[in-house]
Amino acid sequence: MTFLRELIAAASGATPVPDLLRKVKVLGSFTGAVELEKWANLETYGYKPGDDLPAYRGPFPAVVRGDFMSEWGDQMKNVPIPEITFPENFRGGPLFTLTFGQGAAQIKNWADRPEGMSFGWIPNAVVAYNLMVQQKTVNAIMKEGWGLVAANLHADQSQFEGILDAIRNTALDLALELQKQAPDAGEPDADPSTNERAVSVVNNFYLEHANLSGSNNVLGGSEFSQKIAQDPEPAGE
Repeated sequence: MTFLRELIAAASGATPVPDLLRKVKVLGSFTGAVELEKWANLETYGYKPGDDLPAYRGPFPAVVRGDFMSEWGDQMKNVPIPEITFPENFRGGPLFTLTFGQGAAQIKNWADRPEGMSFGWIPNAVVAYNLMVQQKTVNAIMKEGWGLVAANLHADQSQFEGILDAIRNTALDLALELQKQAPDAGEPDADPSTNERAVSVVNNFYLEHANLSGSNNVLGGSEFSQKIAQDPEPAGE
C-alpha cells in the first residue's frame, strides 16, 4: 500500500486525529510541502496567541451564565447574561464567543466529554463588568447591591467533534487530490518531479481553502473587549 493510500485510509477511518496529523507532517516533510507541514504542526501543537485561526476553530457563539453575590452574602448562580445588555460593539466579541487554538490532543480530550466544557471569563472581565454596570454602560440584570463574581461560557461536545472532523476532512480531501495528481507523493523513492507536483497541489489546495489560511479576526469587538479577552481555559481547572 502506498503512503497516500495509507493516509486516505487513516483519514476516512477511525485513526485518532493526533495520529493522522503525524502522517500529514511526514507527507509534508517528504515532499517539501512547507505549508502542509506548517499546518500539521499548528494543528498538533496549537496556535500561538495572536495567530489567525482557521474558520473551523471559531469564533462560536456561546451562552454566558454568571454567578452573583449580594453585599449581604446571598448568592445566585448560573444567571444568564444576555448579550443584548452590552453595548453593540461588544456583541459578537470574545466575551460572548469561543475560539479554540489548542492542539488536537486537547481538543480530542474535550470532545470525549459528553457534558461539554465551560470556560470562564478572566478576572479582569468580571471586574470590568461590575464597573460598567455601575457606570450604566451595561444594563444591569440584578438589583442594586449585587455583583458578578464569575462568568462562564459553555461549549457543547459537538463543537469539539466538529473541529476534529474538519481537520480529518481537510487531510482526506488533500490526500485524495494528491492521489489523482501525484500518486507517488510521500514515497521515500519518489522522483523530484512527483514532489514538485505534490507541492503545487498542496499550495493550490491551501489557497482554494480559505479556512486554512487563518483569515479570522478572532478577537473582534471593541478595543476594551480585546484587552480583557484571552484564549479560553476550562472553568474551575
